[in-house]
Amino acid sequence: GMPVDPVPFDIATAQSRGISLETVFRYANVYQKAIDLAATDAVDLSRFVSETFAFDDSVQAFERFLEGRPTDVKIQITL
Repeated sequence: GMPVDPVPFDIATAQSRGISLETVFRYANVYQKAIDLAATDAVDLSRFVSETFAFDDSVQAFERFLEGRPTDVKIQITL
């Protein structure tokens, strides 16, 4: 999402590591690129899944989501 407050950014570390940063507004024209990266395993997406729940445990998964843990990225429910 879009942060409400300013976000601190360590420009010195980004420069020394050669990090490139590209911002996107409204995600225009990035869906296909993201799908292509995921399809070729160019990006390890598993690190974004904080916890996986079985479908039968969906209520527990939503309760976990509502805890709002700052380390959670995605809560996954498998079918």
